[in-house]
Amino acid sequence: MPLSKTVLIVDDNADLLDVLAEVLLTVGFCAHKAQTGREALRLYDSVDPALVILDEGLADMSGSELLRLLRGKNFHRGRPALFVTGSRGTVQCLPGDIVLEKPVEMALLLGAVQRLTHQAKAGHQAKAG
Repeated sequence: MPLSKTVLIVDDNADLLDVLAEVLLTVGFCAHKAQTGREALRLYDSVDPALVILDEGLADMSGSELLRLLRGKNFHRGRPALFVTGSRGTVQCLPGDIVLEKPVEMALLLGAVQRLTHQAKAGHQAKAG
């Protein structure tokens, strides 16, 4: 699967994980799911996602903490993140990341996913070139 089409979704709500993965699948993305930060950390290197979609309120750590840990990995620092959360006020992200509040309209979510994966692809090609 090309880098620009691989997404890791991290949310402790299993129903929302399934819905988001299904929606992304219908528009051509490969979605990997994790319900905890620890599970996401284990999956991240093996799936090498172009984008991480995450909730701030995870059971074992905050989404912001997870994002810091993921960005601490050498070659993944520049990858964008999309927070889909009910805890918007506590999110700590970088310029270029996007924060959407739950409940989120799927059209808005898909637009954000398209924009961020396009950015990831452009950044990946610039580093490779």
